[in-house]
Amino acid sequence: SRSTCDGKTYRIAIKQDNDRESKEIVSNGFIEKYKEDDTALVSLLASTFTLIEDAKHRLCIAGRIGITVLSLLIQKLHQQGKSYSATLIHCAPTEGYAAFAKQMRIIFSKKKYCIVLRSKHLSQEISQKTVTLKIHVYLCG
Repeated sequence: SRSTCDGKTYRIAIKQDNDRESKEIVSNGFIEKYKEDDTALVSLLASTFTLIEDAKHRLCIAGRIGITVLSLLIQKLHQQGKSYSATLIHCAPTEGYAAFAKQMRIIFSKKKYCIVLRSKHLSQEISQKTVTLKIHVYLCG
């Protein structure tokens, strides 16, 4: 997954899977070949995510690797002093798969950042408090 915040910096997140039965051949091959700060040739994605700058409320829902794209939007909001306007729901199979969780916990309060694990469901209480009529929703993953 590729995402950019300033047009010059790129973050690539690749899932490393140690499971012998894994089908993650491309991801594991990339990890074996490249190290942090290496240069890799990649192609652009077909779509992009941009922030609605004047939005008063934002809901980001990230499923697994979708957090890569949304984390850059969230960092941009944080740099602008607008992270208070967003809530992040991060869906992951386990806590260990929740990429960027440490960074998101620094940016968001407990009420604004929720990890929903495979074994759990998004509670009605969280969704009722989060979803309003004038909310902009960003969904990736």
